[in-house]
Amino acid sequence: MIGSGVVVAGYTQIGERCYIGSKTSIISNVTIGAGTLIGIGSNVISSIPENDKCVGNPAKSILK
Repeated sequence: MIGSGVVVAGYTQIGERCYIGSKTSIISNVTIGAGTLIGIGSNVISSIPENDKCVGNPAKSILK
């Protein structure tokens, strides 16, 4: 599910069952793994592994 106002630049792979919050920006050449949650207003500048939860600018994992 992708929220409103999401900007995706260039070639980006988005896995299944991903939740991408509104007003999130994703740069090109990034892979977002299946089952990932990205918080509202985040800026994704690097690939994110499967089943991770990321937020912020730049987006970083909140799982430890």
